[in-house]
Amino acid sequence: MTSGTITRRSFIAAASTGFVAAASPRGSAASNLLIRSPATVTLGARGATLSGLRAAVQDIASAGGGALHINVSSVVIDTVDLWRNGPVDLPASTTIEGNGATLSFTGLGIAHPLFVGRDVSAIALRNLVAKGNNKARIGADTGGFARFELTSTAVGNMDDITIENLQISGFAGERWVQFLQRSPAGTMSGLRVIDVKAWGGSSLSPGAIAVSAAPIWFYGVDGAIDDVAVRRVSIDAMALKQGVVLFHRIANATLDAVSVANAGVAGARDDSGAYAIMAYADPGEMYGISIISPVIRGPRSCGIYLRGADDVRIRNPVIAGQTDKVADNLPKGAIAMNGCSGVTIEGGRLSDNAFDLSVADGGRPRLKLGVRDLTTAASRTSVILALSPGKGAVTGVSFAGCTLSGADRVFRIMNDEVRGRCYNDVAITGSTLHSATAANVIELTQGTPTAATGYRIEDVTVQANFTGIMASGLLGSLAIHRVTIEGLGRLDYGIVADDCPKLDWEDVTFRNMRSGYAFAARSLTRQARGTLRKLRFEGVANPSIRGSLKALD
Repeated sequence: MTSGTITRRSFIAAASTGFVAAASPRGSAASNLLIRSPATVTLGARGATLSGLRAAVQDIASAGGGALHINVSSVVIDTVDLWRNGPVDLPASTTIEGNGATLSFTGLGIAHPLFVGRDVSAIALRNLVAKGNNKARIGADTGGFARFELTSTAVGNMDDITIENLQISGFAGERWVQFLQRSPAGTMSGLRVIDVKAWGGSSLSPGAIAVSAAPIWFYGVDGAIDDVAVRRVSIDAMALKQGVVLFHRIANATLDAVSVANAGVAGARDDSGAYAIMAYADPGEMYGISIISPVIRGPRSCGIYLRGADDVRIRNPVIAGQTDKVADNLPKGAIAMNGCSGVTIEGGRLSDNAFDLSVADGGRPRLKLGVRDLTTAASRTSVILALSPGKGAVTGVSFAGCTLSGADRVFRIMNDEVRGRCYNDVAITGSTLHSATAANVIELTQGTPTAATGYRIEDVTVQANFTGIMASGLLGSLAIHRVTIEGLGRLDYGIVADDCPKLDWEDVTFRNMRSGYAFAARSLTRQARGTLRKLRFEGVANPSIRGSLKALD
């Protein structure tokens, strides 16, 4: 990514200086300040330096709020001064209007963020270019651009914080722009990050999963963050680990038109947390997350990683080029989930990935995963549902109207991975699943028998070269209705359902299988039972292997 050219004319018009007292409508730590006339301050006379910025913002603080217009093209930020004398502390009701000015961090200082807002509301940083000095140390306090924090001692709320039209590059901190909520008593809300471009910089510890490197970070440390919007954000994260991070205790967040390229390609190692977008929480802490039209190219570990989040909607994702196959610590995939509930994926295309969609239940029994109108192509594995240590079944998986393909596996549920655990109530409807190379296109269980039940495959076309549907040892119900199994040249088996006692097949067509067997439904170690109706064979030499259940006309 290149930095692009910014002119003063290209910027959004300066924000109005209309002023409300330091308190937000919901109250804040500064709510008892007297209402005074807002200040309009220009930087020029105070000097295009860090000390000039401090003096100008102090004038705004003295007036009880206002707007600082940076009327110079460049401001020098001495990082040694920034480290020794601290950041620019933003008072409530302050707008920094950059007018396209460049803030250049100079020197070798490992410094604080330039702008810090603590326990204040109504802050806006607009129309700025920030160029870091690529220096930081591990931790959240150095090497960034801005930090907004509701402190642990705050008794009120913190509202209405906006970052708009920012170009930021060359920082090395774990969090370039961060929002921290440390107050159990208050709420941080109304946080906006709009029209931001970020690139360059570096990662402090590429192999350490606990050390981040992200331009945008929201963190509910000990209290709630509500009402977050990240819109039209573009990040080249080649040298970093993440793009946008939602971390613990966040509700009602929208990420709209976020573009992240190459997350962790150079800034991380496999299995070390290289996620373009991450929403991470303990189960029940995070809910109401919408990720709309993300475009993610070349992420190392995940395009979107969800952990512990509830009520998540992903709409029209385009994710390609995910590469990490090492799953020792965390799931990997274009989209990966762990311990979530109530996730819907609508539309979009996932392609050229090691894994398209990777799910682990995280020990939570109610998955409620709904996928509709998703297309996957040219990936190694398309969909894989794994199980975490725990007890009982995981319920609720639905794929409808999807077109799925993969080289090694297209749709696999690992029901025998954890003894005594399985997925129940799984539906694949109105979809096409294709692979010329996978051993099994749909693999519902393999190895030891499992009590999984409530499986429905309806109005589906399966195109395969080896086995279309493998469900050996599935002890619960398996309904296959209005399904076509189509060979792609040579097909060993259309459907294998040995040792399955609750089969319900109707209106199934087996086509172009040559010397393969249409189905196997035998009693090998357990009694096979069920009803097989209206099975049709077109270009099939062997309708069933010896010992299978008989099909009814």
